[in-house]
Amino acid sequence: MAEGPEINPHEVLESMRRRGLDPATVTSCLPAAGSKAAIRGVKGCVSFEYCIFNQRRYSMGRPFKGEGPKNIAYYLKPEDGTPHQKEAVIACERFCHTLKPRMQTGERDRAEGKPGEIIEIIGVEGHPEHHSYQFKTWCKKDENDKRPDAEWHFKIEEREIPAWVPRQDLRPDSYESQLERRSKAREQARDLEQYGEPEPVAVSVAPTTSKEQRREGVAKDEPWVLAEPAEPAKGKK
Repeated sequence: MAEGPEINPHEVLESMRRRGLDPATVTSCLPAAGSKAAIRGVKGCVSFEYCIFNQRRYSMGRPFKGEGPKNIAYYLKPEDGTPHQKEAVIACERFCHTLKPRMQTGERDRAEGKPGEIIEIIGVEGHPEHHSYQFKTWCKKDENDKRPDAEWHFKIEEREIPAWVPRQDLRPDSYESQLERRSKAREQARDLEQYGEPEPVAVSVAPTTSKEQRREGVAKDEPWVLAEPAEPAKGKK
């Protein structure tokens, strides 16, 4: 059940552009390219449709779907009885894509009285209270001990959840990002040649504006065009 604020595509895209991020190549809190609600030229998020971070239960009481991507901290305890527990950090969209199914399976197994893997969200980037995790590292007991048989031990550190950043190879000015845009342009050209120009669907943007947007004079009546599913080629089902 959605508990967070309504997502305004205009605000999400303007926020990305102000931060110098290219919506065509960088993950954003919008429907993924190829989905029915995709915005043409926007990569979006592969986990958008089944994102759980619009729920207070999974967002430390502060839903943030539409404000991400963000890093989150989680606790993991295997169900095989081994002592290999850990706390770690992962991007929200990767958590939904990889760990959410395991978390829900573990919850279901434990509810049925079976041993189940435990995965819990324990912190969110920028949260006023839950914004750290414990990190275990293997290091020398005495950092100045240069002997080959120096004594080592585990060190526990309380670390701040780092801010989410896009992969370096997907920054707008990177070589890989430019190749990505060239590839998308070729794909769009092939689709245009095969299927013709699709009929655009205008989507009105919510009329409300933030103080920052009013200050910057961002127009709120600009519609965003959604890409409709292409019709199959003749002779194909």
